[in-house]
Amino acid sequence: MIVVFGILGLVIEYVPVAWLVHQVDNKYQYVNQTEEYFTEGKYEKALTYAATLYEKSQNEKTITSEFWILKKAFVSSQWGNQFLQRRHYRIEFNYAFCLENLGKDIEKAEQLYRQCLFIAQQMDSEQRTNVMDTKIRLAKIELSKGNVVKADEWFRNLNHEFQKMDERERVYSLILMLTYAQYAESRGDIVKGLQIREQAYEKMSTDDAYQETTMYFGVVLAMLNSKISSRNVTEARQFAEKANELSSTFEGDEIYTYYLNQMGLYEEFAGNYKEAETYFEEAIASSEEMPQRIMAIQKRALAAFYFRQKQYQKANEQYRIFWQTIKPSGYSIQENIQPAIQTALTYGALGHQAKAIQMMAEADSTLKMLMAQYFETTTLEEKEFFTRRFETDARIINAFYLQQNGAGNIGKVLNNVLCLKHGALQSQQAFEAVIKQLRDDNAEKLYRDIVKRKKESEIKAMLQVHQREQLMDLLDTLTMEEHQLIEKVEQHADTKAYFLKQITWQKVRDQLNDDEVAIEFVNFPIDPLNPIANRYYAVIVTPHSADLKLVPLAEEREIEALLGGCSKDNINALYSDNQHGQMYKMVWAPVTKHLEGASRVFVSLSGILHRVSFAALTIDESYSLETLSSLKEIWNTKEDSTQTLMNVALFGDVTFGTMAETAAWGNDVQKEITRNILSGRFAALPGTRKEISTIAQLMDKRGLKYNIYCGINATEANFRCLESDDKIRLIHIATHGFYYPKNTSTVMRESIYGISDGYTIVTNPMIRSGFLLSGELHGQDNRTQTDGVLTSAEISGMDLTHVDLVVLSACETGLGDISDSEGVYGLQRAFKMAGVKNIVMSLWQVPDEATSELMIHFYDGYLTGKSVIEALKEAQLKVKKKYPEPYSWAGFVVLR
Repeated sequence: MIVVFGILGLVIEYVPVAWLVHQVDNKYQYVNQTEEYFTEGKYEKALTYAATLYEKSQNEKTITSEFWILKKAFVSSQWGNQFLQRRHYRIEFNYAFCLENLGKDIEKAEQLYRQCLFIAQQMDSEQRTNVMDTKIRLAKIELSKGNVVKADEWFRNLNHEFQKMDERERVYSLILMLTYAQYAESRGDIVKGLQIREQAYEKMSTDDAYQETTMYFGVVLAMLNSKISSRNVTEARQFAEKANELSSTFEGDEIYTYYLNQMGLYEEFAGNYKEAETYFEEAIASSEEMPQRIMAIQKRALAAFYFRQKQYQKANEQYRIFWQTIKPSGYSIQENIQPAIQTALTYGALGHQAKAIQMMAEADSTLKMLMAQYFETTTLEEKEFFTRRFETDARIINAFYLQQNGAGNIGKVLNNVLCLKHGALQSQQAFEAVIKQLRDDNAEKLYRDIVKRKKESEIKAMLQVHQREQLMDLLDTLTMEEHQLIEKVEQHADTKAYFLKQITWQKVRDQLNDDEVAIEFVNFPIDPLNPIANRYYAVIVTPHSADLKLVPLAEEREIEALLGGCSKDNINALYSDNQHGQMYKMVWAPVTKHLEGASRVFVSLSGILHRVSFAALTIDESYSLETLSSLKEIWNTKEDSTQTLMNVALFGDVTFGTMAETAAWGNDVQKEITRNILSGRFAALPGTRKEISTIAQLMDKRGLKYNIYCGINATEANFRCLESDDKIRLIHIATHGFYYPKNTSTVMRESIYGISDGYTIVTNPMIRSGFLLSGELHGQDNRTQTDGVLTSAEISGMDLTHVDLVVLSACETGLGDISDSEGVYGLQRAFKMAGVKNIVMSLWQVPDEATSELMIHFYDGYLTGKSVIEALKEAQLKVKKKYPEPYSWAGFVVLR
């Protein structure tokens, strides 16, 4: 009887539960129907069904039936509860997806996705992909709204999930790989993004199951886009052909419109403009029955095409429809800064000045707002990527302002320059100052450790090709750790100090004394509609002035042609007979009439003017000339400049060969590095021992403490020890400096590191510049911290905030890759990043003997209390008497 009852109980329990499940399936059949409508392009019907289903699910959170006891048991059971959770997740995700993609109510979509995330997190581990899918949608919504900081949080969380996935899940979640690729590219890691896309493409192209999927087609289109962007003609053609083969399967789908769009770009890239226009028009036609957002994207693509072809009337019409379509959909101008700029320029080209000014002002303010927001929770590298990404846009905005006749436009230009110029560096320096103020030794130590390990890993990735993938993964991990630290620091109330500061030109003016003048050199496109040729200008700020003075200078091509190479003859020709020389006439003579009565002139340089010796141009003037990385630095010049020399470190007469016979060699790569550095490839500098010895005698006369590092003691290890000696105020370095432009970086890998494959290009300019000390290889750990090559990247990770002055008595230490927004990427940026207040550096290969004498004269003045600027100018005048040629005395400049 007991047995029969038990069996009967199972039957009674099973049959209603099976019916219950059937009823639930029937109740939520609209989910599939909604997806079908969406796929068919019946978007309004899809939305209606999704909304209906959602309302039903909200009204019937519990399942009604006459079997109320069994219903309660079913809902209370683990299996039943998870079954319902999966259903509710699907319903709410479905409705949110429709709202998001139709642009009907983005905030409601976000709310629903958050509910989905809560549900997904309650499910069993097998439903983990639901968590990731929801986070992807939330991240994309934040990006579409321009909330890069919040999007960053979601993507970093997704990256963490991505790293934990096993191979089976990775194949299932290729969409996550592609989303992460998009995220990596948005953060500036273009190489990483492309690498992930290629991995996804390789996985799919070798698996027949993916050959006709939307995801595979999307990857092919993404690869086509990347090859067009990188100007790779051959591979772009291959992916275009592949896309054509696949396209017929997807005709009528949303992705087909993107195929037409990409083919338009490809044909434009190939120079087939009529075919390109046809593709863009077909993309619009194919999206007519699709959500407004998709139609708007295709209108934007055609408008941009017409803009590039200078068909402004057609571009204006397409942009008009684009803005009418996109604004009501809930998508902000924040993701459309470049279209806004192009729309403004189109208005201007057609004579609609008022509309042009209004639209450009909107783009301008949005860019600055986005920049300030972005800088809150990003690393230095990410900030630098942001400034590079929008640098051209900012320059076009400024060029547009200069074309307008309205009052205050010059002020707008200078305010924009003050906002962007060295913004990434100064924001990061302020952030590091906040960490110090926290007085949390663990946080500061962790930050320094992360930064140093990142720099070291990047250098190793360049040297050890066979381990590059693992090292890049390590870089990703370290970046995540840095983000976590930034979040921790953000919790403190005073962190707003390191957000981007909006400094106006009036604040700069108010810092000037009556005998001071400030000059911001800028360069912008002559014609913003055709931003190819650039002109330089001097924006002059004088005390108590209500207006700024804008002084047009030469075109960039004229200055570049005059600069030529750094040969002795060319330099002497440039700077001899100054006031009658071409360089003086081009860049300095036009501003001199605004300097009457000035005894102190501040200048901030731009572009190729970083290669000009303004010390030489003004050597005979009575005023002092101070070069600042930005006029924002003018506040630092007003601080107490009393010298507090305590300890001095002197490096010179470096021995490049001794360690080669005594070092315990590591692996073959490290052996080659040291062999090339420490062999005869770099000549000894015997004059630097006399230089160091004489400077030491001057120190002795004034009772200053110093340490001399010469010969085999002039090691990288000893230099790194200066970081922990907070009594060091001055560092003098007399050795070989190096800078290799990007197009010669393969030569750099061979001549500096002894590695050459003939094709690997070193993209990071902070690795392509630095100086050489004695090497010190002990053991097998393959470290870069004691190899004798001190790159700018390594220096930038040090903490030298206690150092007032670094003197780089070496060749070409002021050179590097030039960025309009962030200045020179080389040793000068490295020491600025490390916190050094003043840097003396050289612009060309200065003669050894003349340099030694100049340095002795410099210290003779500096140690008697003169400023760095005064001491260097007096030293140059003295050396000039003995060596009249500018090549011998004009190469050194000061950066504050």
